Amino acid sequence: MVFLIAIGVSFFAKAGDQFSRVWLGSFYVIGLVTLLAFRRGLFIVVRRWTRQGRLTRRTAIVGGGPLGEALACALASQRDSDVRVVGLFDDRGDDRSPSAVAGLRKLGNVDDLIEFARRTRVDLVLFSLPISAEGRILQMLKKLWVLPVDIRLSAHSNKLHFRPRSYSYLGNVPVLDVLD
Repeated sequence: MVFLIAIGVSFFAKAGDQFSRVWLGSFYVIGLVTLLAFRRGLFIVVRRWTRQGRLTRRTAIVGGGPLGEALACALASQRDSDVRVVGLFDDRGDDRSPSAVAGLRKLGNVDDLIEFARRTRVDLVLFSLPISAEGRILQMLKKLWVLPVDIRLSAHSNKLHFRPRSYSYLGNVPVLDVLD
């Protein structure tokens, strides 16, 4: 923008005797085309690497049942997503948390998640629990503080809506950042 303003002022004020207006204009156009070409090339490379799996974020979902299934389906339905769900973890062992949800196996509870994250690479932990279960979430968070992962609370199924700035997004799934 500064360069464009300098071109405009020098052109309309005819004060650019020491600089050729053609040279200044062509420098701006070539710079703009180069910037756009570089950005497009970078977009193509990043998209290819994402499809090849080089830039994936290995994600564990905490919480099964209908909320976990909705979150897993929302993440799986996104095109060109860098999120790959590696498993489901839930402390409940009854009918509210089946052994498989949306094609994902339940790999254990939160204690098992800590051991799993130490043995394999996990980049992101998503809680699919409702915000109203704050006691349960806090209890699980106290166990997960030791892991070097991002922890986020899924907000895609909550009826309580915050300002759009409050959310970060994984594709089009809104999440609340708990720990980076």
